[in-house]
Amino acid sequence: METSNIIFLFLAAIMVGAVGFILFSTNILRILFAFALVTIALAGIYVLLHAELVAVIQLMIYAGGIVVIMVFGIMLTKEISEKGITTGTHQIFPAILIFLIVMFGGGWMIYRSSLTWHEEAMPTNVVETTGKLFLTDHLLAFELVAFLLLVVLVGASFVAHKSKEAKK
Repeated sequence: METSNIIFLFLAAIMVGAVGFILFSTNILRILFAFALVTIALAGIYVLLHAELVAVIQLMIYAGGIVVIMVFGIMLTKEISEKGITTGTHQIFPAILIFLIVMFGGGWMIYRSSLTWHEEAMPTNVVETTGKLFLTDHLLAFELVAFLLLVVLVGASFVAHKSKEAKK
């Protein structure tokens, strides 16, 4: 077995284990750290697939940004810290049943499909090529996404400020 296959199986096992932990855990902080582990393992799989830019974006946005924001949100929320940081698991049997149906159904479809692997030439510098495309051909979409994120941030701060005034 090749080294890349062993690394892939190791990362996939980490992801499956962490997702299983997420499904059956009741502590929100532990769930959040398991989510961070899933995103880091997924970034490792992206590196194995020679998608380094996607791996870096995965680490920066999800493992870095989203997890940190969620930890601060949990820690700074007064109501959660007073009541405890737990959640319940409900309807475990239907969840496991749906999970098994989706996993075996997806695996069966992949097995029955006629997917083939083609070795195609990759650009020598994917990050440089992607950066040039973002700042030339796809500049309008890039700017629209940036503007949309700015609007969301301003709206969230406005709603947070308004809810603080309502509590006073």
